[in-house]
Amino acid sequence: MVEDEPGIAQFIPQGLTEVKYAVDVARDGQEGLDYFWASLSRSVVTA
Repeated sequence: MVEDEPGIAQFIPQGLTEVKYAVDVARDGQEGLDYFWASLSRSVVTA
């Protein structure tokens, strides 16, 4: 998840992990891209 607002970056992953999703948080777009390419994630969800 890419989110620059600290409150949202904490709230959304908390809810997702409660229902057994694994969530990684990046603080900005560049960090998100760096993490994506480094981890070779299998799925990306956008809103």
